[in-house]
Amino acid sequence: MGDFKHFCIFEKSLGPMAGNDEDVAEWLFGVARDTFLRDGYHGSLAFLFKRQRLAGIFGMSTESPSEKRLAQQNLAKQVTAIGADAVISISEAWIAMTTNFTGKESTSRMPNRIEALILMLASQECEPLMLTAPIHRDDSGLSLGDTIRQPLGAPIMFAAVYEAWGLKVPDQWSRDVKHVDGAIAVHVEGGIKPN
Repeated sequence: MGDFKHFCIFEKSLGPMAGNDEDVAEWLFGVARDTFLRDGYHGSLAFLFKRQRLAGIFGMSTESPSEKRLAQQNLAKQVTAIGADAVISISEAWIAMTTNFTGKESTSRMPNRIEALILMLASQECEPLMLTAPIHRDDSGLSLGDTIRQPLGAPIMFAAVYEAWGLKVPDQWSRDVKHVDGAIAVHVEGGIKPN
């Protein structure tokens, strides 16, 4: 799952970061990029924050959709128990942009899919955010593309967290984002969204 040394240094030495939750997300994604390039992989992790202070780290590796739902519900319980006001999820995933995703096809088999390192931020302080870096694997080794920052318009994986915070989960979320086979497909009006 990578090296937690960087995250422990963040928790103990820096304490609450200056800035906001988006600043914390960008800093953490930089650490995740370094960890991924060094280790060749990055486990699925959720980081819970309370006032920009790391309050917990939880593994989120799951195999089936029912395990994913259970992990999301357990994450929401931890958010409530800790009093977390921000959650950052980091994982490797297949992603695809599509205009006609039904949720029945596997994102990992879509022709326009890409493998990416992904950070998703849900916060009581700011709008949901997604940072992605395309993963390139070839005979010469492993590399990551530039970080792409974009709003996470429908963070359905955080629906239980938003409910734990007492926030309404828009119905549109379940129509716009589908999680299938550990991958993510994002519905985009008007065609495939270029990076």
